[in-house]
Amino acid sequence: MGRAVICDIFRRRSIRRHRHLPETAPLNRISHVRNVLVSWGAFVISALAGLFLSPFVVKSLGTSGFGVWVIVTSLTGSLNFLDLGVRSAVIRFVAREHARGDHTAASRFVATARLLLLGAGALVLLASAGFAVGLEHWFTIPAPLVNEARLVLILSALTLALVLSNGVLAGTISGLQRLDVIGLTDAALELARIGLILAALSAGGGLLGLVTVGLVLALARTVVFRHYARRLYPELQPQLRRPTREDVVAILSVSAYSTLIYSAVGAVNQLSAIIIGAALPTAMVAYYSIGATLPIYAAALNRPIAQTVHPRASRLDALGDADGLRTMILDTARYSALVLLPLVLTFVLRGRTFIGVWMGDEFREPSGNVLAVLSLGIVLNGTRHVMQAAFFGSGRHKSLAPWYLGEAAITIALTAAVVVPFGIEGAAWAAVVPGAVVTLGVFPVLAQRGFGIGPARLVGHTLLRPLAAMLPFAFVLYVMDARVTASGYVSFFAQVAAALPVAILGAWTIGLRADERIAATAAIRRRLARGGT
Repeated sequence: MGRAVICDIFRRRSIRRHRHLPETAPLNRISHVRNVLVSWGAFVISALAGLFLSPFVVKSLGTSGFGVWVIVTSLTGSLNFLDLGVRSAVIRFVAREHARGDHTAASRFVATARLLLLGAGALVLLASAGFAVGLEHWFTIPAPLVNEARLVLILSALTLALVLSNGVLAGTISGLQRLDVIGLTDAALELARIGLILAALSAGGGLLGLVTVGLVLALARTVVFRHYARRLYPELQPQLRRPTREDVVAILSVSAYSTLIYSAVGAVNQLSAIIIGAALPTAMVAYYSIGATLPIYAAALNRPIAQTVHPRASRLDALGDADGLRTMILDTARYSALVLLPLVLTFVLRGRTFIGVWMGDEFREPSGNVLAVLSLGIVLNGTRHVMQAAFFGSGRHKSLAPWYLGEAAITIALTAAVVVPFGIEGAAWAAVVPGAVVTLGVFPVLAQRGFGIGPARLVGHTLLRPLAAMLPFAFVLYVMDARVTASGYVSFFAQVAAALPVAILGAWTIGLRADERIAATAAIRRRLARGGT
């Protein structure tokens, strides 16, 4: 007992001492907004690129060829769990040690993480070689594409190995709360990707052209991130040497559970396409993938919001600010829902119309039905990702692992059971229902235990209030889809844009608190005043 009291006294003194270090000055709200806005800019470029490129890619490869591409990338993507959660550990340790001013410790952790991910990259290459051997036996791949698919699989694995090693650099930059650097880099590379894919497929490069573009851009991303990691944190000097047992244990104590959680998420995301490809014709994978593309973009829209939570949670937890941590979680989850709901409602109520405009009548019903179902889980996943980042940042994520694993096992089993009798729409429902049960039934209990946030407060603040704010927007969309037709991109987006002011008004009057409206108004006035001078 006496030892615990003494340790607590030293911990409190350490917190007070660290509060006065220059390194611990937290980023202000403007910095966080900048991070989110820059990341959103990268998202907009990526989404527009996807919308523009997808019809061109499907037409260039053919429906079956595109299905093969999805299967191959899903196989390599299923190996993402070999990241071992190390990137999350890097974010946590860099944020913590930089705040404490202990650059030596930060350097040791980063060096150890780098070695762990180099080993993970080697395992990716070995596993992919095994996948390549059994590829034609597991899937109904057209005979002319089998050899090309094998080579694409190996090159895709090499790209993933590079991306994994890049995780240390990205984690360092994220731990320093400079997500704007990551966003700007991704935006520039996305623009390059558009041009390279157009050139590769126009020249008849096919599947090999696509995978080569990905490999080149992964190399470029590594070079840029290495430059910025050194520039932003010059005191960081990771040396490639044999890591100490203590450092490995420290990283794995964080990353072991991260691995379980991210493996569960990756299994659900990647194995759905693999199961569909094994049970149904390859073209069905293409229909499912097109329907799942827009929810993936929506998740990318939420990612910048959730990414700001991890380092902030680490800092607030290190400073012992429990009230600040609770407020940050609730407000960020609410903002996330307010951002995602307009997209979700558009996908559910007008998704089939957009799929027909985007990809053609062949995809309208099968892909549109998948889109409508998968969209139902977007808002719940947005709230969950914010909560998940807070659990990781504060070191409370161990309690999440059993639930994620159980959800993944049930989802995979359901998908395998329903895909033949109910097709790709049944697979979509299998992907949504278990996650909704965990988000609504389990996460409120975990939030109360971990952060002292009551279930009623969590659900009301982060889901019910944003839903109430968006009901008028949903009504307008419903009437619009029933009475107005969209003949092309321009008319469709013009119709949605005409309804958006209703969503903005609902978010302003119902979604935000009075003090938030006052603060936002003052910030806008200051910005306008500076612009006028």
